[in-house]
Parts: sequence; structure tokens; C-alpha cells
Amino acid sequence: MTTLRESLKKRLIIDYSKAPKKIWNQNDLEMKWSDEEKFYIGVDGKGKEWISALQHTTIPIFAVPCPNLVRKGNVELECKYINLIPICNNEEIKCRKCNKSFTPKLNIPKTSNAYEIFQKLDK
Repeated sequence: MTTLRESLKKRLIIDYSKAPKKIWNQNDLEMKWSDEEKFYIGVDGKGKEWISALQHTTIPIFAVPCPNLVRKGNVELECKYINLIPICNNEEIKCRKCNKSFTPKLNIPKTSNAYEIFQKLDK
């Protein structure tokens, strides 16, 4: 018998395979789907990179800041780069910016529609 987590992961793989190759964000910035990273990436006229999660899925995807410490000059600060994490991911990931690994900890508010799914994941 498959667990809810496994079922969500399988459904997400199917949703990823059906992802449109291009979308436009609210600022009319063209964003292209990355099959490797599983999200949309676009660069604006100032060279700033923007990312967007898959919109055409029922699986909740969260923006989780990287908690790893990185050196900035002579001090260490949290990286805080945003990584997009599906609710069904409980595995270690590598931050896109600092390239250090961490296990995402989702903090889902009880008022969120995803909270009930999150509570059932490991039961």
C-alpha cells in the first residue's frame, strides 16, 4: 500500500511532465520551465532572476528560505535564498545559491488548506 507522501510525489511527477514550457508573471516577464529544477525561471531587464512554482498542480509548493550560514565579508549570515519545496518532500535538498544541503522544515499555518494534508503525510 502506498503512503500519502508517495502518492503525492507520483502525482507531482505527472504534473511536472505536463507543465507549460513558458508562462508570464504579473509583471509580464517571460519565465521558462526548467525540467532540471522543476520551476520557472525568468530574468528581468535589470538582470534579476525570478522564480515561480508550478501553477497547474493540486500539490502545495512552498517557498522555504535556506537556513545555512554563509560568509559575507567578515561575518556569517543565513543564506535565506528562496527554494521551492513541494509538501511531499522530506528529503535533503541543495540550496541553489550557496550550494549547501539542508532538510526543509515546512511551517504551515493551521488556517492553510495544506495543513490537513501535511498532518496526514506520515500517518
